[in-house]
Amino acid sequence: MEKHQRTLEEHLLVDEKELEKFQQAAIKACKIGGVIQLEHFNKLTTGPRLKFNDDVVTEVDEKAEKAVTDLLLGEFPDHCVLGEEGGNFGKNGSKYRWIIDPLDGTMNYSRGVPYFCISIALEINKKIVVGAVYKPCGNELFSASRGRGAFMNGDRIYVSEMQPMKKCICVYCTSHHTSLPALEYGKKLVGTFYSKAKTTRIRGSALDLCYVAAGRFDSATATCWEYWDWAGASVIVEEAGGIITDLKGDALNPDSKEICASNGKIHAEVLREIANVK
Repeated sequence: MEKHQRTLEEHLLVDEKELEKFQQAAIKACKIGGVIQLEHFNKLTTGPRLKFNDDVVTEVDEKAEKAVTDLLLGEFPDHCVLGEEGGNFGKNGSKYRWIIDPLDGTMNYSRGVPYFCISIALEINKKIVVGAVYKPCGNELFSASRGRGAFMNGDRIYVSEMQPMKKCICVYCTSHHTSLPALEYGKKLVGTFYSKAKTTRIRGSALDLCYVAAGRFDSATATCWEYWDWAGASVIVEEAGGIITDLKGDALNPDSKEICASNGKIHAEVLREIANVK
């Protein structure tokens, strides 16, 4: 752990005290966004509307993103922010960039389904080092920073030890604005998971990844996602002992749309089954 931390500090030019400060800021921002989500849950004042990419946007999305952005840039004026709704804010070209999904699971939220969250990540020199995901319904806050472990509500969490895949709970998610070819591919993936895993669930947010980190699920596969959908949860999965890659097993990057997170024990098996889907 100490060697890993020194290597991280040398690469990022940030010490553990700073990482703790950034992690606590992410947690605080998540809670502020969660309060806004709960205030309007089931009683949206303006209802959903459509934006240019047919994604559902609510007043809550925009309010939460503004509140979180204002907090983070108020505390760290030399940072920049990439938000799902509003684009880029703050100091252009900063090595510190916050990635915000102010309401992940918008469709669930707009229909009164209590499976949604706010997700926040921090990049330093283009490497994700801090993540926080908050599920206000149930008051579950997942967080992590590089080399310092993953936590839920302050308690350390770890991925499961379950294997092989036939004994595991595997979940699948895709965006609700998926194209028809991608939707057909997703149906085949679901069929594969149903035939190969003990239990398959179709869920729908960064919480899927956090549940892998907490040992509730054994793998989570997603297609047609954006960077802000998985950025915050990715470091939580890894710090809990899991693995997260694209569907070919390669490292993720901001352009990655298809991801697979697992407890590590079944990662190769899950990827093999995915590779067989045509």
